[in-house]
Amino acid sequence: MTYGVAGCSLGSVQGEAGVVKAQDIIARELDVSMALCGYNDIRQVTRDILLPGTFPE
Repeated sequence: MTYGVAGCSLGSVQGEAGVVKAQDIIARELDVSMALCGYNDIRQVTRDILLPGTFPE
């Protein structure tokens, strides 16, 4: 689940607690995304997992 614009306002509305909450959300989303790609360590992730043409050269 992505929080988009609503997630962006967490820091400005809730101060430091909002920033920490936003960081936790991003970390969980990264963990799930990596697991779905078969990775459990960020050091294993390379550009090779990206679909060609979806990132700048």
